[in-house]
This record gives sequence, C-alpha cells and structure tokens, in this order.
Amino acid sequence: MPYGFTPLSAAGAVVLATIALAAGSAARAEETEREELFRAELAACSGTEVIVARLKIAPGTTVPRHSHNGDEHLAVIRGGRMAMPDGNIIDLPAGAALDFPRDFEHGGLTVTGDQPMLFYTVHIVDKNAPLNVTAR
Repeated sequence: MPYGFTPLSAAGAVVLATIALAAGSAARAEETEREELFRAELAACSGTEVIVARLKIAPGTTVPRHSHNGDEHLAVIRGGRMAMPDGNIIDLPAGAALDFPRDFEHGGLTVTGDQPMLFYTVHIVDKNAPLNVTAR
C-alpha cells in the first residue's frame, strides 16, 4: 500500500501502541504534542530500546519529513485527513495502522480539518541514537 500503509495484523496489534509521525523540531510545540509513555531496553536485542508515545497533531500542522534509527509503528486513535505535499488528501480513520521501517523517510503531511489527530506510536530503535533524523 502507498506511503507505508499496512493492514493491522495480530503481531502489529501487539506492537501497536505507536505512531511516529513523530514531531520534528520544525513543528511548533503547541501544534504537536508528544508524550512519552514508556521506554525500555530490549533484553533480546542488545543496544535497542522500545519507546511508546502518544502523539497529538493540531490542524494545519505539517509533520516534517524524517526517518528513524529503527522501526516505527503507529495506530490512529482519532482519525482525520492529511494533505500530501502534492496536494492529494489521505484519509486516516481511527483504527488504521502504519508501519515505517528503519531509515524510511516519511512525513511531509499536513493535518487538514478542524480537529487534532491522535496517534499512539511504538518505536523500536537503536538505544542512545536520536529518535528522529531530519530528511535530507
């Protein structure tokens, strides 16, 4: 599916406390709220950690293009519509799931409408590495 969309699987549901249309430094703090809920080292995979967060993105906010030093999985809790850089609109309904593998550049989308969108994100990333890497 386009733009990293994948159907929710049973395995994905386990990891699914996640979204990472993670807010980069280009978004103003009042437009994007990221609350880290949980962080722990993965015992079975030395040097990695899991980070679970809640992400709220206000209408009109553009998520900067970025990637991660690991995988990002997210669940849409309060859906909405997002405009792609080319102007096409994507509907992201509540219950949708997205998956962004290591180093996959994503973002560049703008929340449209008059309600903020809400996501849960799960990142499985290299420990002590930056969570977000700004796209080149």
